[in-house]
Amino acid sequence: MAFGETGNFLAYAYAPATIVAPLGATAVISNTLLAHYVLREALLWKNLMGVGLAIVGAVFIVLFAPSSDRELTMDVSIAC
Repeated sequence: MAFGETGNFLAYAYAPATIVAPLGATAVISNTLLAHYVLREALLWKNLMGVGLAIVGAVFIVLFAPSSDRELTMDVSIAC
C-alpha cells in the first residue's frame, strides 16, 4: 500500500489532479474483483452497479477536465 501511495504522490507532480485522482477508482474496482475471485465473496448486483458508476465517473472526470498546456518537469516542481 505504501508503494501505491508513493506512486500517487509522484504522479501528482507530473500530471494534473483531475487526471490522477480518478485512478483511485481502480483500487475500488480491483478490490471488488479480487474479493470475488480470490476470497469467493458474492458479487452482488449493487457491487456491479458501484463498479460501473466508478468507471463512468472516472471517464467523465477525465473527459471534461480542463486541459492544461503547462509541461511539468522536475525543474519546475523544484522551483515552486
